[in-house]
Amino acid sequence: MTVVLLSQIPGKDKNRGYKEIVQNYSKEEKRIWEDLRHGLLFGSKEYCDHIKSKYISKKKPDVEIPQKRLVLREEDLNTTIRKAASVLECDISSLINPKRISGLDKDKRDILILLLWNTGLYRNYEIAKIFNISYSSVSKQVSNIKLNLRKDSQIKKIFEKANSQFKM
Repeated sequence: MTVVLLSQIPGKDKNRGYKEIVQNYSKEEKRIWEDLRHGLLFGSKEYCDHIKSKYISKKKPDVEIPQKRLVLREEDLNTTIRKAASVLECDISSLINPKRISGLDKDKRDILILLLWNTGLYRNYEIAKIFNISYSSVSKQVSNIKLNLRKDSQIKKIFEKANSQFKM
């Protein structure tokens, strides 16, 4: 029933269109806080995107501005993983089964985990969910790959290549 209703509403944002129709029908005034985004910006999504591109750097999240994490996290984690996997030239589906992964594939998976972990945008449980590992394993894999980076020059070369091309 809801899908049928929303499909008849013009515009891109069906939920917003429905809300406006109901507000107009009930003669309810628009609330000023409806356009507050990320607890920081006031305006449309296009305006929010413009401000983000102009003023917010894509560096690590600022601990003094926790809302910045929400703004930077707008991209889906799965999309970010696919981009990072393409940089490493590996198949993501072969990296998500921890029981059957070894050798270079394990190192590439751990490099992916490290890249995501280094951004500071994702929590351990979010990263763990993608790779089908426990959230405490994320920290362990990060420390293991950091140790391997110091020892193995081949792994270090792969990481440096991926890190130089990995953009959030």
